[in-house]
Amino acid sequence: MKKGIYQIIILSFCISKTFAQNYINGKTDWESWGLRGHVSEMTEYIDTDLVVTDYKFTGEGKIQTISVYKRRKTRSLKDSSKKEFTSTTTKFMRDIDDRIASEIDGDGMPGFIKTYRYEKTNDSLKIIIVSNPPSGSIDCPIKDICTYNSQGQLIKLTMFACDTIAENYHAIYSYDQNGHLVEIRETDCPTSCLIVKFVNDIEGNPISSQTYSQNGQLQEGMNDTTSYVYDSNKNWILKIWNYKRRGKPITKKYQRKIIYY
Repeated sequence: MKKGIYQIIILSFCISKTFAQNYINGKTDWESWGLRGHVSEMTEYIDTDLVVTDYKFTGEGKIQTISVYKRRKTRSLKDSSKKEFTSTTTKFMRDIDDRIASEIDGDGMPGFIKTYRYEKTNDSLKIIIVSNPPSGSIDCPIKDICTYNSQGQLIKLTMFACDTIAENYHAIYSYDQNGHLVEIRETDCPTSCLIVKFVNDIEGNPISSQTYSQNGQLQEGMNDTTSYVYDSNKNWILKIWNYKRRGKPITKKYQRKIIYY
């Protein structure tokens, strides 16, 4: 199951921001997601998309639910209280140590169930996440193995389906002295591996990325730039992503509405 590196980036960011740093360094889910201040609810959408995603946190900074809604093309983020319908809600269950133990999707309908297992050593933490699909969708579970260092930074991601070694995927993560992600490197690829390098702004968010082949050749059309607008708590509320695919320039705007306690 070969996945593009941008899918890997998105997936691993979701995992690393939510479920690791707080277990190693005592951080809240707010901090692990890169959020500042006591966030009660965060709503996100892409300007060209018809999907609104709501994240709800407890007053102690723990993720409660992630809900995805459909919206009309004419609706703006200001109208997000008037949801058309919920497509899915993810609920998080915690274990006796207050760690995420499982996720359940689907609002009671058959959906993915993710389970989490933690393996901690003196200087690292492994989180094994198994996604069990709804009956009849695909034939086998998907497993992600995320390895973190003592600072709670994701340093290695391994993904595979059906326990098939041939379909394994590996990526190695590197950081600068400020703890900001600067490189993701694919390893053990069946064909040519890719390397993504990042430049970050002062808040630690990536403002540019370039993708190279294993021999260091810059990949055509894989040179992206991103700019941000921040609120008074220094959380970004607008992200503008510019990139090219097949020679065509594309701009995507990600917007956030953040409610604080």
